[in-house]
Amino acid sequence: MKTLYPYCIILLALFCVGFASAADSAKPNILFIVGDDMGFADVGVHGCKDIPTPHLDALAAAGVRCTNGYVSGRIAHPRGQA
Repeated sequence: MKTLYPYCIILLALFCVGFASAADSAKPNILFIVGDDMGFADVGVHGCKDIPTPHLDALAAAGVRCTNGYVSGRIAHPRGQA
């Protein structure tokens, strides 16, 4: 049974690739990147010099950047901690 597991994964991947290539190519590709405990100036595209982020900078240069996002209120921690 353990020897069939890798083959099942490969077949599943090939099956998914077949459907992905059949998808309509006119639809836009949307990528949301969410980082935990990441500040605004922690990536190179926002002026950070300490941490190199060449791949994120390339994505930002080639795509659309939404820079006016605001949080309407803070989310309370379930245990009362901020």
